[in-house]
Parts: sequence; C-alpha cells; structure tokens
Amino acid sequence: MEHDSGQCQVAAAAGVGFMFHANKIDIAGFLYLTNRNLLMGDNGLTIIRRKAQYRRSHMATTQKALATARELIDVLTKKVSSTLPVVVQTYDTDGNPVVTLSADTSPATGEKVVVLRVAPITWTAKDILGLTSPTYTPHQIDICTELNYAATTDNVADILTPVELLPVLAEVAKRGMIINWYQTANGTVPSASAMIVANLKASDQGNLYWGMQSAQ
Repeated sequence: MEHDSGQCQVAAAAGVGFMFHANKIDIAGFLYLTNRNLLMGDNGLTIIRRKAQYRRSHMATTQKALATARELIDVLTKKVSSTLPVVVQTYDTDGNPVVTLSADTSPATGEKVVVLRVAPITWTAKDILGLTSPTYTPHQIDICTELNYAATTDNVADILTPVELLPVLAEVAKRGMIINWYQTANGTVPSASAMIVANLKASDQGNLYWGMQSAQ
C-alpha cells in the first residue's frame, strides 16, 4: 500500500468495515475491527479505543462450538428419542451452547437428565495489535449428570442406565474433542452451572484426527 504526501482520512465505525482514501494515492484497503477506530495521517496510524462500542456478538464462543451443538442435537434427537425425548438448547454466559436432554419438560432430581456444553478451551493469546486473537484451539464437550444413590444399603435403581447413556457418550466421543464429565451430588439437578472443578469426575483429551480414522 503506497501513497504520496497528503492527509489520509479514514471513515471508521467500530464493528463495521470501512475503506481508505486520500489524495493522490493508489489504495484499495478494507479493514474490519470489532472495537476500534483507526485514523491515518502523515504521522502513521492512531488506534482509538472505544469500549462502549463493543459488538454485541463478541463472545467467547466460536462458530465451531455452535455447529457442533447443532450436530449433536440433530443426531441425539433420533438416537435417544425414546429415552431422552426432550431436547432444549440454551447458552451460558460466554455464549457457549448448552444442550439439555431429559425425560420430560421439567427436569428434577432423580430423573433422567444429561447436560452437554460445547466450548473452546481457554485462549489468552493476543494479535499484533494487542487484541484477543481468533481462537484456533481445540474444543471441549462438557457432560453433566447426577450421581446415583449410594449408601450402605443401595436398593435404588441407577438414574441413567447404560442403554440410555452410551448413545450420548458415543456421539460426544466421535467429535474428537476434549471430554470433561461432571456429576452433581445425588439430589441435585445437572446443569451448566454445576460444571465446576469440584464436580469434575473424569477427563479425556480426545483425538484431533478422529475424522481421518476408519470406523473398521
């Protein structure tokens, strides 16, 4: 990009694309920013932060997480339609998709409930402008279920049977993502808010090359 001497003015608006133009220049530039304005003059580039103009769609989640949740819903509504027929999608505070599978429309303790959340792993890298860079990290699928009843005399049937749980676990594993399995205390309904370190029971690192493997 070259230009002769002369003031270069940029029409900028945070969160939208804008074009450069100036006197006696040959410029074809297009820049996209989510929360910055740019001014260009003889002295170079000035970056002005406008914190009040963040885009509402600027979330910690990714299109990959959203697409994966949609895939899981499409498949599981067929595979567990007789055991977990109610499927509800919501979002956590970071915009990550949360999928709740249940036996009825009002999940309660002791009932069959599985909660899934798809999210990118924590990403702290910055780009050359000091902004949070796009997420290129692996993703994770979090699972939350309720612990079975356990006591000296255990005569209470398990909440989720292998027939009900295996199809969910199989579909989650096929995505090749990191898997975290959380369990709430018996008597507590599973939820995304219960996916905390204290409730983490098991993790698997997944396989990024799952899609390249044969099913044979």
